[in-house]
Amino acid sequence: MTEKYESKRTSERTPLGRRSRLSAGVLILLPPTLGYLYVRLFGVNVVYGDEWRIASLFDKLASDELKLAHLWTQLNEHRIFIPKVVILSLGNLTKWNTVAVMYVTQTLFLVTLFVLFVAFDGSIRSRYQLLLFAPVSFLVFSLR
Repeated sequence: MTEKYESKRTSERTPLGRRSRLSAGVLILLPPTLGYLYVRLFGVNVVYGDEWRIASLFDKLASDELKLAHLWTQLNEHRIFIPKVVILSLGNLTKWNTVAVMYVTQTLFLVTLFVLFVAFDGSIRSRYQLLLFAPVSFLVFSLR
């Protein structure tokens, strides 16, 4: 086992080992960078789609008429209690700036990528571990 560890350490010291780790790191960090850049370039502070249904919650919050039942109502086929609370909280902080919500979404994607990396790191032992994880980053940060 010591020989395997030593050979791994010496292979990481070689220029090829460092170069492959660097290129894998760039491949992993490219999608999050592009996601934040996309929000920066194309994010517009405009309410869209189902966000209009949340606008009434801001009116009720401003007039102190917001009740737990308003947060528990269905939106399409779901009860999104926690997202409504988060959106109302973030809306109060940013005066309902939808670009800020987009940045929070990108940050949550980054947290998801980190959690997946920790799980992947514990389960895969390979010399090309970082390179094998690169497609996961592209899947989490798909620009759909």
